[in-house]
Amino acid sequence: MRGPVSTGKADGADLPSAAGRDRQSRGSAAMGSMQGIEPPLARRLRGLPVRTVLGHEVVVAESYLSRLLGLALLTRESAPRGLLLPDCRGVHTLGMRFAIDVIFLDADGRRLRGELAVPAGRFVADRLARAVLELPTVAVRPRPS
Repeated sequence: MRGPVSTGKADGADLPSAAGRDRQSRGSAAMGSMQGIEPPLARRLRGLPVRTVLGHEVVVAESYLSRLLGLALLTRESAPRGLLLPDCRGVHTLGMRFAIDVIFLDADGRRLRGELAVPAGRFVADRLARAVLELPTVAVRPRPS
């Protein structure tokens, strides 16, 4: 297994490393929805730690399957609010059923850059990144004037 990148603070949120298995909150118990009804979490994401990163409560992809598949093959409704991939520099959107926002983070959890509304079938990467945050794209965005 790869060694930890860093467990530095970013905007008051911990950026866990893949090797650090701190599991203070897990799975869907910490992943409530806006209506108060919790959608069932995909099996590959159950039992994984949940962290707040850049103001988003996200599942931390630590298992092989959660890292390989990420949010692929899930519906927007069954996907968590986001997925953090520690020790990662790039992601694919093969098999995605909805667009995602991809945020590349440095070793301290600071935002390097973001790719908005990445559609299915794409690869995005940043060689300086040490972690990647995947977020379901906001359904409605203001149009540029």
